[in-house]
Amino acid sequence: MSIYFITFLLTCVSTKFAESTKKKIYQIIFSFFAILIPSLLAGLRSYEIGTDVEVYILPLFQLARLSENFSDYLSAHWFYVWRYINVTDYEPGFIALIYFTTKFFDNLSIVLLVIHILIITPLYVALFRLRDYYPVWLGMLVFFLSGFNNSLNLMRQYIAMSFVLLGFSYLIKQDTKKYFYFVFIASLFHTSAIMGLLIYFIFFFINQEKKYKKMRLGKKLFNIKIFRVVFLALCFLLVLFSSNLLVFLLDTIGLEEYSNYLYGDVKFLPNQLLFRLPIFFIFIINWKKLKRKDSNIYFYWALLIMDLLFAQLASVYEQSGRIGYYFSQFSMLSYPLLITSQSRRINKVILSLFIISYLFLFWFFNFAWLGRTETVPYIFL
Repeated sequence: MSIYFITFLLTCVSTKFAESTKKKIYQIIFSFFAILIPSLLAGLRSYEIGTDVEVYILPLFQLARLSENFSDYLSAHWFYVWRYINVTDYEPGFIALIYFTTKFFDNLSIVLLVIHILIITPLYVALFRLRDYYPVWLGMLVFFLSGFNNSLNLMRQYIAMSFVLLGFSYLIKQDTKKYFYFVFIASLFHTSAIMGLLIYFIFFFINQEKKYKKMRLGKKLFNIKIFRVVFLALCFLLVLFSSNLLVFLLDTIGLEEYSNYLYGDVKFLPNQLLFRLPIFFIFIINWKKLKRKDSNIYFYWALLIMDLLFAQLASVYEQSGRIGYYFSQFSMLSYPLLITSQSRRINKVILSLFIISYLFLFWFFNFAWLGRTETVPYIFL
């Protein structure tokens, strides 16, 4: 288990050096190590670490080795759990990645290494592009303690998620064209990347300019963005607990893979709320500071709520809630925002320690104690 924390620490230190220096060459060197170190951990793992390795990575690798050419590879299939699975059942970008990496290196560990380079690099670049607003090292730590172990399993989805976040680093700077460009790239690795369209809608809906920016509730005036967040939350709550409607929507937008997990009644999971209560509380008590620091706080708050709502899908099927990871990954931006919103150094230190402690407990409980994703203990190849 300690190998994870050593890796996370070394990566965060390298990231801190990269974002602290103004010399380009040092930024490149430290960034190189910040990306390579966790990717090596992923590449050197046993094939038993991360259930999806043996489910589809290993078969795709073996078929790529045996295929005479790419066309032969595309027509190949294998037998798994009483049915045949075709290579073309997976997204074109991902199967091409496996094929060409296998043909070039002929080593499964390097295939796993390349997959995680493709996961971590877009995340890192996205955070580094926004380093003037959010501490990069803390954003990476949020990923490591909340998502890295998941990424050892859900590799295709995490590649897609990473490119969506990279696209957001352009969207936040009003470059919509590049956002959709990266969403398209993400879709080549996992069809769930269509969630990027939903994220864009939420961002646009909350931040759209209106003549009246305040609304009165009783004797108090509130920013209209608050009402937009509440409206979205109610809409998603209605859809979420209307399972037939949700299945229809997922089928309509091409996410049949997820709709198959939703045949049943969605029930409220108190533990999902309890997990998030400490962070919700910290956001609420720092609300005024957050508003002054970043106008996108309403968007981040909406995604925190969406993350909670979509986590309830796990009440139908354990894996169903993973579509909500598209929302939760924005904690790599919103959590560091808590730190930068503080004017006093002591408050920054206290909040940093709180967030790190919270994330560590989250990691330990989910991945070490409950054994989710089957990645603890770590086993070298």
